[in-house]
Amino acid sequence: MYYEYSEAIKYIPSHRILAINRGEKEEFLKVKVEKPEEKILAYIERDVIKGETQFTRYAKRDYIRFIQKANRTIN
Repeated sequence: MYYEYSEAIKYIPSHRILAINRGEKEEFLKVKVEKPEEKILAYIERDVIKGETQFTRYAKRDYIRFIQKANRTIN
């Protein structure tokens, strides 16, 4: 029933997040966070860096280096 359950993070109520965290801690659940990588990079480029600049390639590199690495340790 819940084998492949998915829900957008922004809609998960706080009590369910606590239950998910407990389920992971007790090794009953395995949680995976899927993210739209291209949308994230476009957001960084558009709203954080404000267009194509010398920092764009560093932002992409650092996103890959830090965010994806952090995501691997969470999963």
